[in-house]
Amino acid sequence: MYLKELIVFCVYSLPALGVADGASPRDDLQAFIERFDALEKKVAEQSTLITEQAEQLKQQTVTIKQLENVVHSQDDTIIQLKSVLQDKLQHNDVNSWLHQFAPAPHRPSRFVLDNNYETVAFHATRTGTLDHIRVNQTLVFNSVKLNIGSGYHASGGIFIAPVSGIYIFSTSVTFNDNGDESHMIIEKNGVEIAGAYGNARNGPHEQGSVTVVMELKVGDEVYVSNQRHNDVIAYGDNLSSFMGCLILQI
Repeated sequence: MYLKELIVFCVYSLPALGVADGASPRDDLQAFIERFDALEKKVAEQSTLITEQAEQLKQQTVTIKQLENVVHSQDDTIIQLKSVLQDKLQHNDVNSWLHQFAPAPHRPSRFVLDNNYETVAFHATRTGTLDHIRVNQTLVFNSVKLNIGSGYHASGGIFIAPVSGIYIFSTSVTFNDNGDESHMIIEKNGVEIAGAYGNARNGPHEQGSVTVVMELKVGDEVYVSNQRHNDVIAYGDNLSSFMGCLILQI
């Protein structure tokens, strides 16, 4: 600042020294002062920048110190693991020790399936009484309450597996009073799997039910049919039902 003040003094003393006001030397000095001011401003900006960078360097130094502490801690952990491993090697117990670090085995999805698999489940009942049922006739449960996966076909009373897996099926059939003995069978592709028996002869209504678990492939058919006795009567009023659900996809 002293140099600048000296230059200013000289500029404004030029008239006293016999130099005409507005002469070229004074103009040159004025321009020099302006450049000097700009230089001072630039120096101030550089000083601020240096201060900011110094603060950043300080923060980075702290971060580096923290990382060094983490590395030291990990080194200690590695040393401990090496010690444990050496001890297990001496006692031939490495496999049991490594087993605790192994990932959990994959288990197939159940019930509400993930991995973009679809859940499959249905439930249907019979609304009206079905008379004169013949042997080998399929029971049609016409009132569909649930049909996730669209596997159950109410027009024919048949479930067609949309995906392969382990399924559970259950049927419950109410037989009309004064009827005959009845066998209602859960069939898979025409093969008897399990049956529900009822005997309403000379008595009140009777209900037979059965639940089965079976493996199905895509396209396998499951349905309920009448076997062994002709002219059977199945009561409606939603008291006869058929249901199924995928419990494990394979």
